Amino acid sequence: MLSSSSISSFELTKYERVYTTTQPRAALVFLLAVVCIEFGVWRGHSWFADLAAWFWETKAELVAEGHLDGEVAVFGSSVLFHGLDPLPADQRLGGKRKVVNLALNGQTLQHSTQILNRFLARNKKVRVVVLEIWNMDVEHDSWLRGPYYRFWATWDEFLQSKVHYWDIAPIVAFAANRSLPSFRYREALDNWVSTCLRTRTISDETLLRNRAVTEEMTEHLGFVPGEVFETVSMNPNQVPAARERPWLITAAGDLWLRRFVAICERHNLRLVFLQPPAPPFVESERALSAYRDAFQGYVTEIKQQYPRLSLETLDFPGYKLENFADDHHLSRKGRVRLSEDFAAWLAARKD
Repeated sequence: MLSSSSISSFELTKYERVYTTTQPRAALVFLLAVVCIEFGVWRGHSWFADLAAWFWETKAELVAEGHLDGEVAVFGSSVLFHGLDPLPADQRLGGKRKVVNLALNGQTLQHSTQILNRFLARNKKVRVVVLEIWNMDVEHDSWLRGPYYRFWATWDEFLQSKVHYWDIAPIVAFAANRSLPSFRYREALDNWVSTCLRTRTISDETLLRNRAVTEEMTEHLGFVPGEVFETVSMNPNQVPAARERPWLITAAGDLWLRRFVAICERHNLRLVFLQPPAPPFVESERALSAYRDAFQGYVTEIKQQYPRLSLETLDFPGYKLENFADDHHLSRKGRVRLSEDFAAWLAARKD
């Protein structure tokens, strides 16, 4: 039987022994590799970034660079982001005032309020703020999805959601999205790699699309057409079953709308509640649900609570079914008409 001493460490040869070092070289090499990969992903993210993220990122850059400094600022969801082109208004005003579109896909009231704060911190020209009044809800999930959650919101803005410290998952994911670009763009990156493998090329399709979007948003002062809405129009066969459409605003929606209003009052801004055009069947359902009366009652309440605020409402009735791609997004005909109607309304103002 072999003795235990025959396999003791002091009998190992110099080639068999593993010597320890004072520096964790492997760990340092690994960390350096991670940093290089993440930096490379960030530098090249325009090659694969998804369209929704590119919209938010481009608009943030245009605001930061001062390209969207203007006297009239429009806030809202994809309805106005893809439906209200500022160029007709700017051309009709002849340079007297500049209109900028700060609406974004997925933008709800808390996003509008935070974007307004950022915008006012950089732009001292603004005099009129136009806010889309359509979806008056602030869902809990709206804090945890889309480009807002992945990279746009700061820690301070995100913590305004009142996230609980014991709900660690969204906090960790929020931090990971900001520290690891590969995690932030993981789905888009996977799609791009798959496309490259399938086509056996370095695909530049997404890169060219993103560059085109940036150029169009720059030229049109924050607006870009929505491709999915440009090629379709509703017809009578697409009208859904009738349902009630009363004026509704949740507690969270009311809270953030009043915060938005308070900012406008504090900065002496004229605030306009814009109700985007709606298809004829939606207008009929609103009429049956006393929508207008309830909405005007809410506006009266806001005016009483904020007496120093200059507040008015604006809508453009009479749009046909062909002006819509669905029950709230405008078709190409609709967005051309809305852009012209808005330009005419603004040109007729005395202020």
